Amino acid sequence: MVSGKCVIHLLFCPQKHSSIKLITTKNRSHCGLDPQLPYLEMPRQAQHNHPIHIETTKNTMSNSTHNGFEGSFLGDASRIDNHTKMECKICWYVYDPAQGDAQWQIPAGTPFSALPAHWRCPNCDGDSEQFMVLID
Repeated sequence: MVSGKCVIHLLFCPQKHSSIKLITTKNRSHCGLDPQLPYLEMPRQAQHNHPIHIETTKNTMSNSTHNGFEGSFLGDASRIDNHTKMECKICWYVYDPAQGDAQWQIPAGTPFSALPAHWRCPNCDGDSEQFMVLID
């Protein structure tokens, strides 16, 4: 952190990934990141192995009235419908209600909001509250 700014440098390969999700789980306050904002996402427009420079001030990243961000449901099932696909913000696993979850023996047709409280991401064990609404 330099004089109230958080600077992040990344290398990005667009042939392998459509976006980068930068997951910040510790030291968020060091860079002024809102704890409700679990990752930053960058589009595919970056060039192959071209450094991406992100610079932000605490004022642009923190917001005391923040109620979430695009794609988040913050664990509130009333924000999603029965057919909504949800994506794990850690490993990008997609829960599709039409398919259910074979690992947890969740039958096809089970909406994300009807998953048992103990259900976690079958790939990375992430909390269900940390899933994001997948916009097709």
